[in-house]
Amino acid sequence: MSKFAFRIALVVLLPMMVVLFFTMGVLSPGFQAQQAKRQAEQAEQQAKQAAECAIDIKCLDTKYSVEANAACVRPVERLAKNNFQWLNEWPYPKFSHLRLGPVLGSMTVIGERIKFQNGFGAWIIHNYECDFDTRTKTVLAVRAQPWN
Repeated sequence: MSKFAFRIALVVLLPMMVVLFFTMGVLSPGFQAQQAKRQAEQAEQQAKQAAECAIDIKCLDTKYSVEANAACVRPVERLAKNNFQWLNEWPYPKFSHLRLGPVLGSMTVIGERIKFQNGFGAWIIHNYECDFDTRTKTVLAVRAQPWN
């Protein structure tokens, strides 16, 4: 065999052999079992972390408060029978604090910076609450009452 033919064979066969070598290792039953075990351990760890976060207000705040605040603005506004007006001015947020929600994994964001106009045209400042489910990313309920 000539040197040219040998080089061509080397260029064609060497990559095929490398691919075959790694493929056989990846597809081996031992490797697949190891991979499945590793994925199961990761899923278990993630489930454990999610369960711990569901009852930790700091964790819920860190992970979900931005989503909760964004999701809750419109439902709170829809509580107005007439007009509404937000009182928040920078740097005051619409929802200033939170607590654990009524359902495991939910949180209640709370604020006091909105005015609702009554039927006589008077403006009344209200406290409001919004229950947000962190798992489904949905608003469960909203409430408002006149500020005392």
